[in-house]
Amino acid sequence: PSNRCTTRALNAGLYDGIIPSPTPPMLLFRVPMTVHRSCDNYPDTGGHPLGRRLSERSRRSKVGRTVCPNRRYPDSMARGSSRKLNDLGATLADVEQRFETLGPVIEERIQSEDYLGIVRKAFRAWDDADTSEKRRYAANIVVNAAGSRVCSDDVVRLFLDWLKLYHEVHFAVIREIHQNPGSTRFELWTSIYGASLPREDSAEADLFKLMIRDLSTGGVLRQERDTNVLGQFVRKRPIRRRVGVPTTLESAFEDTKPYVLTELGTQFVHYTMSEVVGRIDAPSSS
Repeated sequence: PSNRCTTRALNAGLYDGIIPSPTPPMLLFRVPMTVHRSCDNYPDTGGHPLGRRLSERSRRSKVGRTVCPNRRYPDSMARGSSRKLNDLGATLADVEQRFETLGPVIEERIQSEDYLGIVRKAFRAWDDADTSEKRRYAANIVVNAAGSRVCSDDVVRLFLDWLKLYHEVHFAVIREIHQNPGSTRFELWTSIYGASLPREDSAEADLFKLMIRDLSTGGVLRQERDTNVLGQFVRKRPIRRRVGVPTTLESAFEDTKPYVLTELGTQFVHYTMSEVVGRIDAPSSS
């Protein structure tokens, strides 16, 4: 492919010192990179100069660290490491295939140091992820940050922090509001969990309120508001009701206040949950 050289550079940057060693993290030492394989021996780095440079830097940073040659790891740890490496290989193959669909227009972008910094952080998030869903989102950021310029690299790095901060239950709410803007909390609950509502004093209700509060204070979603021609939010006029004072607090599943994603939240969905994005500077179809 026309961008094979840049893919090799990307893989060289990933494999040496970025993807953690398969050594179990609970041990109090790290196996030096030279004990395993140098970056130039990993597949599809092609002996790229970036790989050699990173490999030399890795060796210098690990001087004095030793390995216990007689240490034997439990079979469960070995199987877990092997499974993660297989998942990593599948993820990199998918990233490379999607790069090829974007074409040679991304070559300059993919070789820039700013982009490689995003790649390093994305695959650290990939390695720390507990679920395949988060790993898929991290891989999507790697591809979409190469093929799309919706926001700055600083904002993309913020999205990677969100992957670590939020859990799958948060992402379920984000997806639902993205697919159905203006959903109320009642509609969110019934769409995600079903029609049966828990008690207001239950742990389920507390968790649901926590999710909405986390995403609201984090700038991912907000209540729907009207705007003027300048994009300024318009104050709502208070509605006077001639009814008695309510005796209960607002429900965790109230059905009157619609929620939408903020613009930042929309960009987050674009980078993490979109499998395909438009190419950089791609001409619009007539």
